[in-house]
Amino acid sequence: MPLASRYGTQRDKEEEHVSLRDIRTGKEMSLQSVALEGKLTGLFLEMKIRQAYLNRTGSLLEVSYTFPLSWGAELMGLKAYINGRERAGEVFPKREAERKYEKAIDEGDAPVLVSESAPGLYTANLGNVKPGDEVRVECSYVQLLRFDNGQVRLTVPAAVAPRYGDMRSQGGLRPHESAEADPQAGYPLSVRVDVMGDMAKSRISAPNHSALMTPLDGGLRVATRRGALLDRDFVLVLEDVKVPDKSFALFASDPADGSCAVLASFCPCIPAESSPLSLKILVDCSGSMEGRSIEQAKKALARIVERLTAKDYVSYSVFGTGVIHRTRKLVPCDSKNIRLLLGYLAETEADMGGTEMAGALAGTLALDRPQDGAPENAALLLITDCEVWDLAGALAAVKGSGHRVFTVGVGFAPVESHLRLMAEETGGAAELAGPEEDVSAAIDRVFRRLHGSPVTGSGVDWGAEPLWASKAPEAFFDGETTHVFASFPQKPQSPPRLFWETAKGPGECSAMSMPETGLSCLPRLLGSARVKEMLKAADSSRFGADKETAERATELAVRYQLVTPMTSMFLVSERGKGEKAEGIPRLRNVPQMRAYGWAGSDFDGLIACCRETDPVAMESEVPAGIARIQEKQSIIGHPKQRGPGSKKPALKPFRDDEPTMPSDRTFELLYLSIDEYSQILEEHPALCDGMLELAEGAAAAFARAGAEAAEIPQALELACAAVKASLPDTGCRTALEAVAARLQRAINGGKAGKAPVPREAWALMILIACRALGKRAKGADPAFMRSLEAFISAAIRDIREFRRLWKTDFPKILRAAGKSKGVSAIKG
Repeated sequence: MPLASRYGTQRDKEEEHVSLRDIRTGKEMSLQSVALEGKLTGLFLEMKIRQAYLNRTGSLLEVSYTFPLSWGAELMGLKAYINGRERAGEVFPKREAERKYEKAIDEGDAPVLVSESAPGLYTANLGNVKPGDEVRVECSYVQLLRFDNGQVRLTVPAAVAPRYGDMRSQGGLRPHESAEADPQAGYPLSVRVDVMGDMAKSRISAPNHSALMTPLDGGLRVATRRGALLDRDFVLVLEDVKVPDKSFALFASDPADGSCAVLASFCPCIPAESSPLSLKILVDCSGSMEGRSIEQAKKALARIVERLTAKDYVSYSVFGTGVIHRTRKLVPCDSKNIRLLLGYLAETEADMGGTEMAGALAGTLALDRPQDGAPENAALLLITDCEVWDLAGALAAVKGSGHRVFTVGVGFAPVESHLRLMAEETGGAAELAGPEEDVSAAIDRVFRRLHGSPVTGSGVDWGAEPLWASKAPEAFFDGETTHVFASFPQKPQSPPRLFWETAKGPGECSAMSMPETGLSCLPRLLGSARVKEMLKAADSSRFGADKETAERATELAVRYQLVTPMTSMFLVSERGKGEKAEGIPRLRNVPQMRAYGWAGSDFDGLIACCRETDPVAMESEVPAGIARIQEKQSIIGHPKQRGPGSKKPALKPFRDDEPTMPSDRTFELLYLSIDEYSQILEEHPALCDGMLELAEGAAAAFARAGAEAAEIPQALELACAAVKASLPDTGCRTALEAVAARLQRAINGGKAGKAPVPREAWALMILIACRALGKRAKGADPAFMRSLEAFISAAIRDIREFRRLWKTDFPKILRAAGKSKGVSAIKG
């Protein structure tokens, strides 16, 4: 049975996420670690990703893990080591690869399938992983880097941060694929990159990690220190790069047809020019930007204001679930408007809910120019972490808009693929700047591009007639590398030349030489460029192409062994007769590790306490255990509070006179603490009093938040009841009936015109009801469970009236409650 249909409806009923706690107890299958080893020679990066898995369950499993790859990376190989036996992979058309995979599962063998799931995302499927099996999957890829005014930036994405929207209908992930994050998950990460030759003489830093740098013969080794986790991208920045030739060409023989494959890398010098701007600024103020991301965005905005001149025009918009245009149209950058803009920047916070990016882009691009006119140099500058699934909607909004789109990605794990695709589609460019990097430098690079005249009439003189050549780049910028490919019957006699036109006149850039390279990947990179241009010419990407184009692209991808939207990489480890797997494996999706700093959460409070606490030691000294739990109450407070001079958020409790409502993140953290401790309490009931004391203290803090939060203490009390109901020696039915009664009274009170139930309380109460439907409520009376299900259905109908809540908060709460088997019954 095909993958997509085999895990359509049953997956929601049977799947359970795995976590770090499951690794420790040996109850679940999990990803054990990820190791990356690479070599950087010139602009060629060769990298290997090793994923280690171990099945400690007593069940036969099928494991699915969705992981990101660097933008522009090309998968070159697949190996798997299953219980010490090595197997190599081969690329097939996607449907054929899936048939082979399913056949291997049916025959009891151990197959591995790697497919492209979405732009920048790939999924590894491991079939028939028997109890005790150790599996190591090794993917190798090649990436071409770029010079950017003397700097080279390497990004290896690690975490798939939670994204707004639907990962299936908008993101393209299939039923057996998942990119859900589990805040409890934790995976060790090790990275080692050998920088060779002249590149090693540059100034090298790894801003997101503490790194060791060790001299090598002819280079420098950069490696993460012990303790690194798969919760942020690995970034390597090489500054003051001094190489003899930044424009060069290489050729290699293509074994597929005997032709000569040529790569030309041009780093042009375009005369500086300062033309007035019509700049539309759009800033992401969704919840995922809370914390260091929004602080970074505000620093970028302050730098933008410094760079604007009296000849420029500007508009300022912010978005989340909706979009707010602080300026209704482009306004001149005079002193009055600059003061207004600075005031808007000071008020900018990540408090606008979801991330409806497509609508915000369309609305901002449609803003009018003033009647007295504005410069024709129209551009949009988007500052965001780009954590959305709806890439197609965003691309549709920017295509044909007449604006160049420049993007600045902030945070520890921005979605680089989305940022670059939006920029490249419009002749703009993308910048990435992590929280530990200088965002001002990124903005300076953006403005250097903005003020430059757009390139027109570009082309490449290859010195001979090529069999095939990639199209000349539509947009490129001063001091930045652009790569093009061509295929010839034999090596051309002269190096290629890039030429262009700007408002200041013509220009050209020539490769200094064209030596033969020993890089066998060059013909395959050329093949990848051909496949991408075929799909782009058909006005398509992974969203579909005409049948003839798709067939030709598939044939080319198989010839060059490339993983594309139409092809997958497959291998199988055949088992002996006595080793065959028997039965149907149970699907297990490996959850993502929550990206560090996502939505302002650095998770060194409640979650760290939950992971580090030794329940046995706590039970032996209950008072000390309670004290440790109470210490973590400091996490219940404002995520906006920061300690002086501290890089990490310093959360503090509410003051008695503080009227502000708690944030959604506070409720999520509180839920996580209750959920985490409930599993400890099942085996150590003596800690129940400590958990209740923590919740009561939190309830009192929320009660001080204001009269509108009157229902919140009740919701917390219900949470405590749900925890008690999960204990094996308590009256489950009695506790659940009390929960249902209190919930019903709260809802009836809201309907009767009394104080409305706050949306946070709504979300938490529904969450508790979902949990009550889980496996811990098996002992409840069936009639009561049916009534509770009916109550939840009615509550959801009421909540649907509040569209903002339904679109932003409630889906997040449902995802957080993903362990509950009752969730699948109410998702529809």
